[in-house]
Amino acid sequence: MIGTFTIYLIYLLLLIISVYLGVVYRTMVVGEISIGFLCSSIASLFLILCRDMENIYKNRLSYIVYFNMIFFPKRKIRVSMAALFRVIVEDKYLLITNIKHRVIAPVGGVYKFFKPAKVFIQDELKAEEERIAPTFVDPKKYENDLRLIFPIGKLLKFLQWFDSGKGREYSPIREFYEELIDTGLIANSSIFYNIKFSKYNTIRVFTKYDIAGGYHYSLHHYDIFDVYLTDEQKNIIKQVVESTLKTPIKPFEIPDGLFLATKNEIESGQLSIGQKLGNNVRFIL
Repeated sequence: MIGTFTIYLIYLLLLIISVYLGVVYRTMVVGEISIGFLCSSIASLFLILCRDMENIYKNRLSYIVYFNMIFFPKRKIRVSMAALFRVIVEDKYLLITNIKHRVIAPVGGVYKFFKPAKVFIQDELKAEEERIAPTFVDPKKYENDLRLIFPIGKLLKFLQWFDSGKGREYSPIREFYEELIDTGLIANSSIFYNIKFSKYNTIRVFTKYDIAGGYHYSLHHYDIFDVYLTDEQKNIIKQVVESTLKTPIKPFEIPDGLFLATKNEIESGQLSIGQKLGNNVRFIL
C-alpha cells in the first residue's frame, strides 16, 4: 500500500514540475516537451487510478492516514499491536471470551514493551498508554501494553522501532498461557507446557477511532501464529468447550469459556448458537 501511495506522490511531483516548466518555458522547446509530458502523465495517472479504483476504495482509510501524516502530523493516532493464535481442532477454530470487551475472539492479546523502551515511547514518540481496564481487573495487568496514543507524524518511526523487535515483547507465548492457563480454563497446565507455534501471517488495518471526542484513527497490528497441538491437548480443549456449552446459553449472551467455530461461522460473524464474533476473528482464517 505504501508503494502504491509513493507512486502517486511521484506522479504528483512530476506533474507539478511539468506545469512549472511549461509555464516558464512555454515559448521554447522545453515548454512544448513539458506540456506533452504533462498530458501523457495525466492520461497515465488516470489509467492507474481506474485500474486500482477498487483497491483504493477498500484501502481509502490508509490513504487518509498517510495524508494526515504529511499535512497534519500533530493529530493523534492510536496503535494496538497484538498477537493472535490460530488453533485448529477438527477443522474448527478455537475462540475465547474476551472479558475486557465481552466478545468472542481468538486467543491472544497485546504485546508489552520493556523498561529500556520507555525513553523512546515517552520522549521521542510523546506517547501515552491507553488505560481502559474493566473495574474487575487489576489495572497492573495492562501496564506497558503496546496500546498507545501519539502524534500521527511519529507513526513510521514507531513502526520502524516495533519491527526491529528492540525493547519489546517478541514471543506471543505469554498471552497463550495468561488466557488459557492462568484463568483456570485449562486446569492441567503441565500438558500445555512447551507449546509449539510458528508465524502464519501479519495483518495491519486502519480504523476510525474516537479519542477524547475527537475524530482520529487507529492502527491494528496482528501477528497470527499457528499452534501445533498434540491429540491429548486437543481432547482437553474439546472437554472445556463442551463444559462451556453445557449450561443453556441465551441468544446474544456471552458466557466465559472456550468455543470452536467453523469457517462458515467466522465468515458469517456469529456462532450457530447466536453469539456475535469480534471483528478480529476473520483474520485467523
